[in-house]
Amino acid sequence: MLKAYLVEVIIWHGSLVPMVESTTELVAGMRICAAKNGINSQ
Repeated sequence: MLKAYLVEVIIWHGSLVPMVESTTELVAGMRICAAKNGINSQ
């Protein structure tokens, strides 16, 4: 799940440099995904 998300981010930004710059977005996205997964699991 996480790897797929990272791949999408890499493809979306087109390179690793913007991905490094958007580390905050990555963390926020992972937290959102974790929250959604937690809600869905309940």
